[in-house]
Amino acid sequence: MASRVAPFFRASGWKSPGLRVTSFLLVTQPALPFSAVHFRTLCRTQVARSLDVMPAGATKPSRGVLSLDPAPWSPEAFRRLEALLEEPVDERPGFRPVAAFDADGTLWGGDAFDAFTQVLVREGKLGADATAQAGQSYADSKGDARRAALAGCTKLLEGLTLEEIQDAAYKAWGTYEERGLKDTVFWGMADLIAALQSRGWRTVLVTASPAASVIAGAEAMGISEGDIFGIRLAVDDRGRTTGEMHPSMPVSWNEGKPEALRAAGLGGRVMFAAGNSIDDVPMLLMAKQERLMITSAAADGALVGESESTALLRKVGRL
Repeated sequence: MASRVAPFFRASGWKSPGLRVTSFLLVTQPALPFSAVHFRTLCRTQVARSLDVMPAGATKPSRGVLSLDPAPWSPEAFRRLEALLEEPVDERPGFRPVAAFDADGTLWGGDAFDAFTQVLVREGKLGADATAQAGQSYADSKGDARRAALAGCTKLLEGLTLEEIQDAAYKAWGTYEERGLKDTVFWGMADLIAALQSRGWRTVLVTASPAASVIAGAEAMGISEGDIFGIRLAVDDRGRTTGEMHPSMPVSWNEGKPEALRAAGLGGRVMFAAGNSIDDVPMLLMAKQERLMITSAAADGALVGESESTALLRKVGRL
């Protein structure tokens, strides 16, 4: 049964056993078999891309603006998102509004880094024990220790080429296989991205994973490689990763997410942001219009303002 996104003003008393929303809108999103998601998203993003290359001053054809499917959303969430989509968009270079999305747990239900490293383990390119240890260190880390854990995960990839890493990412996604991360896509989120793109919004993906590990999922959502803000891997003169993070990109975790967006000159243009954990809150708080928080730990949903976000996350056990 399809779950519904559950934004809620406190007076409503709405309850859900699944995910939830804040504006922090707080949400449940169902996964849809990727065949349907892929078809819808590809069709819609082709329209969005065509709008991006229109001559300056040209008028968009009305048929190019895609409606948001109400099916996965509660009435209140749908109303809020529809209002956001109806806002006028200035498509001049440097003025387009930006919608920033976290990846794992926000756009799909799986973990892209774990999935693609498991592909590399199966292919004998990573050691199983070292991979498991790095993953456990990351899971156990808190606060500033998580930056060190991220560095440890990056170190795993030393000696691999970017082509090998991206190939593993496509395999993990399920590009060449019958099943993969594609089967965990939250189709309401894919639909929202497509609707934003069709109206001229710039959609970007911001993740603490290596950018190369999420490229397949980003492309499926119509998000270009240049709009992925993730850990950049340093490469030596032989084209192999050094196991270090490239200094050109801030570590895109927690406070590093808005830092990465500001470094790209997008800070003042982020109007919408979506995430699923306390580590996404700094990015969500920079959004000027709406913020969508997705969490599987919550039992009810709430639409809250900035001042209430910390209390809400503490209540649902995410802080």
